[in-house]
Amino acid sequence: MSTPPPALTAFSVKGYRSFRDRSTLELRPLTLIYGRNNSGKSTLIRALATLGRSVREDARVPWDLGGEGGPGLGGLFQDLPWKGGAPRLSVTMTWRDDLRLTYTLLKGAGPAYSPYVESLEIAQGSEATRWTLDRSDDRVTDRYSSTTETGTIAFHGLVPTAYADWSEPSRAVLDRLAARLRTLRGNIHWLHGARRLPERTFQAKERLPFPEPDGSGTSELLATHVLPDAPSLIDLVNRYYEDEAIGRTLRLEHLHGTTHRLLLPPLKRDGLDIELGDTGDGMIRVLPILTAAALTASSPVPQWLLLEDPEAHLHDDAVRQLVSYLVAMASAPTTQGGGFVLETHSHTLLMSVQFAVRQGLIAAADVGLYWTEQQGDGRSTLTRIPLTDSGAPKTSTFRQAFKEERALAAALAGMTPSRGHTP
Repeated sequence: MSTPPPALTAFSVKGYRSFRDRSTLELRPLTLIYGRNNSGKSTLIRALATLGRSVREDARVPWDLGGEGGPGLGGLFQDLPWKGGAPRLSVTMTWRDDLRLTYTLLKGAGPAYSPYVESLEIAQGSEATRWTLDRSDDRVTDRYSSTTETGTIAFHGLVPTAYADWSEPSRAVLDRLAARLRTLRGNIHWLHGARRLPERTFQAKERLPFPEPDGSGTSELLATHVLPDAPSLIDLVNRYYEDEAIGRTLRLEHLHGTTHRLLLPPLKRDGLDIELGDTGDGMIRVLPILTAAALTASSPVPQWLLLEDPEAHLHDDAVRQLVSYLVAMASAPTTQGGGFVLETHSHTLLMSVQFAVRQGLIAAADVGLYWTEQQGDGRSTLTRIPLTDSGAPKTSTFRQAFKEERALAAALAGMTPSRGHTP
């Protein structure tokens, strides 16, 4: 049995959109980014998603935003660097064995402003090797210098692929760098907040690896994916739907040939066929999340699932059950080395995570909680909020997260009921 690669434990950005200063997410089995609108939550999630795209075999440029359907949402690299500074940004990845890779990316010329690698560094402990782009000729974007030699490096996305004119020790370091990046290939998945409604009937012809960022392909995946020596994917998803708080059960019905449909009838009404598309939006749009989470937890290699607005269209009781489901998946032995990164504005989701810690369903050390906030000059800041074993925040900084809720509760408590109204 092969040994899984070391886990990715941290991801940092600097000069990236509103994050002018270096901001680091220490990744845990369950990482939660909480904050107000326009504070930078989606920026961090999508930066991680872009990292996943940029190590793929079909990556087109070092920082591949993926076009209209990708994490860049159709934007260009020139939109990413902090406004008011140089047109560059840096990203850093850290693994459990303390290996760190840092890339500085610079805006290129031409109509698309495609980026190129200005510098890269691999470090572990006190040892580090750095390559810097030779800027003596602006037309050349593949010639680099280290402290001892100069040569060319070609990249496929972020992954170095051609560097034959370097010395053997330098080639060995670049081999290691490339191999470590390839451990992320196909193992970072992103679901954005605008998840599509599925078709009422669908063709189950081939097995898909994972839902698309908008949730497309979820139904087909449920019909074709079989987990070896484990419950079916639908069985895992039903751990959410069949909870008493939800009271439904997901069923796959074969119609004819390769045509299927999904049903979501009440759990206690045998023989009642209700199509998934005839239930509430919340029950429909949460399905890609449930499916992707089950796949992440069942993977034999570390996987990361990035979720934007997972609570969308869900009532508070359904949000609480979603947190219970994600906590169970994050705590599964097969999830170790990977996990879930959520961005949210939901107080219910946040408090449900804290309550799960208090109940002992997940250790405080396995939860990474972050507060994002935008300052008056447009900078976003990222603050880690450690939790106690009872789920309480260890810092008073987080009190402002509930400032509006406390003010509203105080205002309601002090109101005198108007005539004709019952409090």
